[in-house]
Amino acid sequence: MAIEIDTPVSAIEGIGPATTVALGAAAIHTVSDLLRVSLAAVRAAVSSLASEDEVRAWRRMAVLMQVAEVTPQWAEALVRGEIDAIDELHRKRLDELDATFRDAVERGIAPIAPELPQIAEMLKDAGVMRYTGALVGTVVGSEGQPLANAKLRIAGREHRTDERGHFRIVRVPLGRSWPLKIEHPDFATLHVAAPHIEVDSTVIRGTIFALAEASAEPATPVMRSELAGDELPASWDRARVVALESAQLREGDLLLFRELYRSAPEAGLVSLLRCWQDGELLVHTLRMPLSVLPAVAQPNDQFRVAGGVLVAVNLTPLQVHRYRIDLRMRKAFADRPRPANNEGWSALMREQFQFRAALGYYAYGGRTS
Repeated sequence: MAIEIDTPVSAIEGIGPATTVALGAAAIHTVSDLLRVSLAAVRAAVSSLASEDEVRAWRRMAVLMQVAEVTPQWAEALVRGEIDAIDELHRKRLDELDATFRDAVERGIAPIAPELPQIAEMLKDAGVMRYTGALVGTVVGSEGQPLANAKLRIAGREHRTDERGHFRIVRVPLGRSWPLKIEHPDFATLHVAAPHIEVDSTVIRGTIFALAEASAEPATPVMRSELAGDELPASWDRARVVALESAQLREGDLLLFRELYRSAPEAGLVSLLRCWQDGELLVHTLRMPLSVLPAVAQPNDQFRVAGGVLVAVNLTPLQVHRYRIDLRMRKAFADRPRPANNEGWSALMREQFQFRAALGYYAYGGRTS
């Protein structure tokens, strides 16, 4: 945002002291709050102080103030110039916006006009916001109390809640699931694998994220492993290499001969099956004597761990993807009782076929990452 999330609502042009008090009584204290409630609720809070057109103008200014470089005065200039949405701002040419701002100065709406580089930044950020999403919500404690200054991490960026536990995160990339991590010193860390990202920058809905009381003993971070048949989040904050000992071969693992250490001589292996823990993608590696590998092993060869030894395999990326799906299916159906008859076996096979198909098992060139 061009302004901070906790900027008082009085920063918006046209909202005076009496209106600020009326809005505060309706729990609308900040510019961000103005985007969290319905237009009808704002109108009801100030019914004797402002018209519906004025309320709509405030909301439009608040939306535009999310764009880089847009100040309260320049937001008013844009709205008065009939540019009252991010999409409309994005469609304007630089010279058109320059004329709009200069006209606003002449009419006394804004004290000064932005420089051309500032207008260019507005256009650039409006384009970014048009094709990204927003995560809106409130962080509360175990008894429903709002948690101020809680730290949120998503898509590689950090954000903080305001004094009422509110947050509004814009410019979240679309097209994948971003894991959300919420931390507060007095409560247990919350991990949300795939929070809902709104595609509309004017969204007023929000999600409540409740943090549990911190336990006396630190909780063991949840580990998700493709080898164990778990589904990993589609994205992560960071990646980390974890070196395993040669004795830590994991049954069923797929390993790639990545590097040859001639001084040892040893082979550097990397697992093709990944793990996720506490927002991190974990990539496991091993160094093993060449004598442990099948004869004439070369870099880029693949191996599967079977019975504690390495067995040479030659899998395409699609076959590796299918192997991961088979591991997931094995876990999903692990507790199913053995069918008692042919009809039961047929039903089980149909269900397993549908399970694989839903994950792209049978699609040529399907997801391979």
